[in-house]
Amino acid sequence: MKRSRQRHGAAAAGGRLEKVESRGLPGRACLLRAVCESARAHLHHNGLVGDLLHIVFTPSSSEAEDLDDEFYEAEYSGLIQVCHHYVDACPDNPLAYFSVLL
Repeated sequence: MKRSRQRHGAAAAGGRLEKVESRGLPGRACLLRAVCESARAHLHHNGLVGDLLHIVFTPSSSEAEDLDDEFYEAEYSGLIQVCHHYVDACPDNPLAYFSVLL
């Protein structure tokens, strides 16, 4: 019996983002801010949870996927410490929800 392959990673998140945005929440904007803030914060020193967040929110940390360039641009913006332009579209820092775990 053959098992079907499920999509993983950011490519699979596309459908989920559409559901979030259909409820009036800025899913894509907040994902871009999370990518930027993750690159800016250097989460590696936060143990296993920090490593997992880094993997999830850093497009360049995995094999190339069919991602829009804006995700790589968000990562670069974080590396040069410039995430303020994501705040208007996503006022609440998505990584703040994980601060309790860190």
